[in-house]
Amino acid sequence: MAPVVALLLLALVFATPIPAEAESFKGTVYSLPAGWVTAEQEGVLLLAPADADEETAVVVVLFPAAPLSGRSSSQWLQGKMKELLSPDAKVVGEGEVREGSAGALQRLTTARAVQDAGGGVRIQMFHAVSQGGQVALAMAVAASEAALDKHVSTLQGLFESLGLSSAPAAAAAPGSVPQGSAGERMPKAALAGGRPQGLFVGVSMLSGNPVFLLFLDQGRVYHNMPRGGMNQVDWAALLADNPDICGRWSMNGSELRIEWNDGNVWEGPLEVTSTGIRFYGKSYGKALPVSQQEMVGVWEGVRSTAWLNLGSGPATTQVNSLTVDAAGNFLFGAALGSNVEGATSYSESSQQGRLTIDGYDAIFQAADSSEMRMSIVRLADGGGVILDGTYFVRQ
Repeated sequence: MAPVVALLLLALVFATPIPAEAESFKGTVYSLPAGWVTAEQEGVLLLAPADADEETAVVVVLFPAAPLSGRSSSQWLQGKMKELLSPDAKVVGEGEVREGSAGALQRLTTARAVQDAGGGVRIQMFHAVSQGGQVALAMAVAASEAALDKHVSTLQGLFESLGLSSAPAAAAAPGSVPQGSAGERMPKAALAGGRPQGLFVGVSMLSGNPVFLLFLDQGRVYHNMPRGGMNQVDWAALLADNPDICGRWSMNGSELRIEWNDGNVWEGPLEVTSTGIRFYGKSYGKALPVSQQEMVGVWEGVRSTAWLNLGSGPATTQVNSLTVDAAGNFLFGAALGSNVEGATSYSESSQQGRLTIDGYDAIFQAADSSEMRMSIVRLADGGGVILDGTYFVRQ
């Protein structure tokens, strides 16, 4: 696959750009190719040909402009590529980073082939532009070499059109976000006077995995579910471990504004739904505590690590099973891959013991007295439970 990546980079360098009318997305300028459509999801813009089929599928992800925060554009791109690589995927081919410029605009282009846990291979192309301490990025994901053959000149035109329109909101310094005391109690998910509080859960259109918004007082917000139990939320620890997905929120009437510490800003109307809220193009349900009795039964949880999986390759890499009886005894196992012939146990060994539910904490005590604590919630619509970020449904 490495030769394919090298040839791809040469094709992108020498292909003829396709002129188109410039458009703008959150500080990033681009030109939409003719016959392509767009959709905004979770703060990024997806671009794809309207006539794509399974064999020639390609998707371009356009990210909002962001601050370099003292890093070089090469360092920023390397960090972003690492962030976008699924934990269970591996790079099987990688091209060199090609540099260029257009006036004051600096350009970086590279590509890699990535294999997921199920064996499927996708080709990812990256094109970053930077100027004046700001950077913009387009990432293209192709399902096959046939997709590259069909769209390489169009991708070249799109990459060449990439630019910066205006600086995004400055990144909030960690100290500027009010810090709560360690171990503050998790608030109940609700809208109090039209203002959100507690944990709300949505579903990613990119991966199918749960996504979260945790609203705390003093205008604090976290774009994930705290792991390892969350009866007590340690804001200082969240801020130290994951500063980019922490931020500040504020309300102006019915308008919600979130300023993330990585410089991104989400702003729009906050709509009340029967099960939670709708904001920024996505619905989120209230996350509620689970009782011990509600966990009795057989559950299955699928966690996808294939980001923007295209074509016919597998979309899941881990399948978890959990069985709980009325006495609180549990059996917890995991199998890697979505097409599993022989399941491997959780942590490569069978886990069984006693389960205790304590509010937003699920405490798994194994027969050897070792303990595993997970955060747990159920959805307001009764659709299932979420354990440390993985969605489980009753079988």
